[in-house]
Amino acid sequence: MSTHIPFHKVYTRQSKSPWVDRARAPCVTIPVVSNFLRRGEPVYAKRQALSKIKEFEELLISWLKREARRRRKARKTVKNLYEDLLPLGYSGSYDRVAAFVRKWREEQRLTASNQANP
Repeated sequence: MSTHIPFHKVYTRQSKSPWVDRARAPCVTIPVVSNFLRRGEPVYAKRQALSKIKEFEELLISWLKREARRRRKARKTVKNLYEDLLPLGYSGSYDRVAAFVRKWREEQRLTASNQANP
């Protein structure tokens, strides 16, 4: 079983023979490196996975706006918001809800700072 090592991350310094430096990495041979250098870095297609949270975005955003107006101690946590989504048919994970909330809060923070500093 071989280990895949991205060559562009292994090679960090300039020298007269970059393929030799890259081949010194563990589990990498000179022919593999020469093929990589000849073909260039591979381009992979983006994943087109449908998110389970897409259909609940509008509802979650309305809840987040409502919670933002409440006092700090009266606000619901992300875990509580996730538990409120479960009876409505959300079958995704808590991590996706937490990531969405983080992203939404960061966007709100950026828009507020842009409005304050034109």
